[in-house]
Amino acid sequence: MSERELRLNSLGRYAKTSSRLVLEEHGHCEVPAGCGGVVMRWRDPRAGTPFTMRMVSRGYVTDMFLDGARPPSGHTIVPFGEHVVAFAISGFPAGVPFLAFSGTTRAESQVIPDVEQQFPQVVLSAADGTWRYRRTAPDDYTWMLPGFDDSNWPAMVALEWPAPDPGERPDYQVTSLTSQGALGLGIEIPDRELRYPTDEPRRAWIRRTFTLVPPPEVAR
Repeated sequence: MSERELRLNSLGRYAKTSSRLVLEEHGHCEVPAGCGGVVMRWRDPRAGTPFTMRMVSRGYVTDMFLDGARPPSGHTIVPFGEHVVAFAISGFPAGVPFLAFSGTTRAESQVIPDVEQQFPQVVLSAADGTWRYRRTAPDDYTWMLPGFDDSNWPAMVALEWPAPDPGERPDYQVTSLTSQGALGLGIEIPDRELRYPTDEPRRAWIRRTFTLVPPPEVAR
């Protein structure tokens, strides 16, 4: 007889544990649990990892995709392997950043610490050649998927966020992403386009490929 079974009047007697599953807690801001409520969920870490996405855009984001589909929310479960986050943005300004992004596997809602917390994986907007764009609409949907050849797409460049006007506070979203290491990205606008502006909004289709690797304990 186990020690837990001997404690007849202890609530801990009804506690559940699992060597294969992860217990998560989701607050009412993430799921419809009622004001102040929570939802508890067991999850198999071998099926994928929680992936939290945050972004700032200075244009109109017409679409955001994860592997060719619109993510149901900024917090989703993503399988291990190669993925693509993609954006279609219009009406962005010239000479300043119009996109910053952070994606992380560190789940802030975990109840029981698990191996994913020990090996967080982060995807940040950076001027490292991995964030690529084009100014004309792609031919089909394959640009949003892994395996697409974007080698002839230009790379986005890092630009400085404009300073806030006197008396105004810095943009909270920009400050939050910058503190995580995400850079503000933009594109180089041709001189002719700057000299002869039109009423047509600027458009860009952006993609970034990344790979999520299972932690050692999950990979076994």
